Amino acid sequence: MNKFIDAGPRVEAPKVEKKKIDWIKLSVIGVLLFIALIVVLVLIFSGGDEKKQEPVDEKEVWRSKYYEYLVESNLLKGSTQSDAALIDFDDNGVPELVIKLYGDDDETIVLFINNDKVDKSRKYYEGEIKLMYHVEDKKAKWYLSEIDNGVDYYTDLSKLAQGNDGVVSKKKEIIVEYADSTVNVNYKKISAGSIEADLTGLVNSYNKDYYINSSLDTKMEKILKDRANSGNIDEVYKSFILEKKFNNYISWTSEPNKYLFFDLNQDGTKELLIAYVDNDNWYRVLVMTFDQKTHVLYKVGELYTYKGIMYNPTKNDFYIMNTIPSGTNVTSHFYKMEGTSIIFVRTVIKESPDLFEIKGTYKTKSRISATVYANYFAGYDYITGYDDILNFGE
Repeated sequence: MNKFIDAGPRVEAPKVEKKKIDWIKLSVIGVLLFIALIVVLVLIFSGGDEKKQEPVDEKEVWRSKYYEYLVESNLLKGSTQSDAALIDFDDNGVPELVIKLYGDDDETIVLFINNDKVDKSRKYYEGEIKLMYHVEDKKAKWYLSEIDNGVDYYTDLSKLAQGNDGVVSKKKEIIVEYADSTVNVNYKKISAGSIEADLTGLVNSYNKDYYINSSLDTKMEKILKDRANSGNIDEVYKSFILEKKFNNYISWTSEPNKYLFFDLNQDGTKELLIAYVDNDNWYRVLVMTFDQKTHVLYKVGELYTYKGIMYNPTKNDFYIMNTIPSGTNVTSHFYKMEGTSIIFVRTVIKESPDLFEIKGTYKTKSRISATVYANYFAGYDYITGYDDILNFGE
């Protein structure tokens, strides 16, 4: 018997090749680790001597931008006097710079920072910054108001501050009312010869909380609610006169001395006419009306006329004269009240022996006959019955 068992063919174990060490790679890794160690040690041991980064002074950033712009633009040169105020109209943390230039024509310009550079608005002639209450938004907002032909136009300054210049709304298109007489724009003098000092003083005194509007929102909501509960237009006008709220809507050099309730557009709601009448029979008239649905007081417009307003109940319009008529020269401006606005109808001119009228969108001037001229003035009488405002309520 065979003592050995045949286990089959012999299988040789696989040969294991020895890996070669890549000394170049190891050297590079070692050097990198050494450099990293050195950097860490440097940071550790030099950390105490490193200067801390100073926080950015946001006020200085926008002060510097406004300063550079005023110097380079020569905006302040040529005006007899100039004032400035800082108000953050769009609540983005960077206030806008309002510049008022006084001279032959008073001008208001708003500077604002957009995309890290200063831009400016157009010039608003006789423009006034006012805090108005937007009834639909139930919020007090800043507007820049202008008067054209006795009608107020408003620019929403929160939109202007975002670069949307020219966003102008007619009063009847945005339901607004003057919010509060105690919130005045905090203007300070600024002149071309001392821009840096004046601007620095203005910036240092700037207080963003000075113009917080939330309390005005609450106040106006209460006023509107009280008016709704009262439903009495006479009470609304009475409060307007006794509290001298008319001063919020005008910038006359003389205090009003007359008032009258008169339905100027025959819609069943009496308008309030507040007037100053001087010794030469010149009338300066503020026309206010009340919307009994929204309980909002509207400024319809301002009129300046010799001897008062001539009204025609049949045509439901009126005319005024801005100059003293003579025997040979008379200029009369015809208007009518529509909604809460005064609308231009025509101007009729007598330049003896010639007669003209100006009308239409482009206010074209054309000759008219003596008959047409006479018919234009038929049926008009002066609005009378003004009472002394000092005797109101007695």
